[in-house]
Amino acid sequence: MRHVGTHREAVAETIAAALYYDRQVPGLGADFLLHYDSIVAAIRARPRLFRAVRRGVRKARLTRFPYAVYFEHKF
Repeated sequence: MRHVGTHREAVAETIAAALYYDRQVPGLGADFLLHYDSIVAAIRARPRLFRAVRRGVRKARLTRFPYAVYFEHKF
């Protein structure tokens, strides 16, 4: 399994989004984090599955929430 590192700013944004969703509907923040963890697991398992947006950078969209994870994929 591949290592996936995360920028501090991305962690802060993810937490802020989860808190926002939980304020809107209790439990929705936890659901957001489950979707986020799921997409990170998919990136680890099959990074080439996701669309390249520029050389070495790919984009993975969360299905239920309007967020995407951009990541570097080094061959």
